[in-house]
Amino acid sequence: IRGTVLDENEQPVAGVAIRFEAVDHPKQVLTDQNGMFLFSGAPPGFALMEIDGKTAVPPGADYDLPKMTFEVHNVEGIVNELDRPIYLLRLNSGQVTDGLTDTVLTIPELPGFELSIPKGTKVTCPDGTHSCEVSVTQVHFDQAPMAPINGLQPRMLITIQPPGVHFDPPAPLQVPNVDGFAPNKKIDMFSFDHDLETFVAIGTGTVSEDGTVVRTDPGVGVVKGGWHCGGSPQGQGSS
Repeated sequence: IRGTVLDENEQPVAGVAIRFEAVDHPKQVLTDQNGMFLFSGAPPGFALMEIDGKTAVPPGADYDLPKMTFEVHNVEGIVNELDRPIYLLRLNSGQVTDGLTDTVLTIPELPGFELSIPKGTKVTCPDGTHSCEVSVTQVHFDQAPMAPINGLQPRMLITIQPPGVHFDPPAPLQVPNVDGFAPNKKIDMFSFDHDLETFVAIGTGTVSEDGTVVRTDPGVGVVKGGWHCGGSPQGQGSS
């Protein structure tokens, strides 16, 4: 399988590790200076390909790159070309979160965004511990690594890292009403579930009375880190 890894500015990212869990040899390949990779011996048929940007972050850097998985369907005996680049964006700095104190994560360039992790929330990190650095970063939707569902085309997408972090109860989420929904309107909220490899509905949110933000309703919020958006795929539209 062959492909290219770019950053949010369409520049190549060198040193990104490409792996398949089902393959022992080679264990991984790295992207070259042009961001390109060729993984020989990729498993045929359906497989999960891991893209690990952490291997491309130089020591002492003030940013991080995510780790993602992609569903691929390889045809045996040919070079399978990815139909689009894989985008790895630089993640915003995170905040250590353990559920022992109230934590609110914001995005400076996205006024109105808040991910709230109230005191008493059980935070379970990917390594099984209950304290880890959590970050939130805005993503260009056309650079998202996964396809939307049901015609979902929101104007805002954010990623909560690490993707395996779990919040119990769900962490309340507030996002700017960039889609222009009417005040007090109920909006479906979605998360990309990395276990199911698809967007899933997590419940509803309500547009504020002044129409500026959408807040998840009581009992609704982010269960697992990953990619999140709001939208109304049942709405009508025209081309």
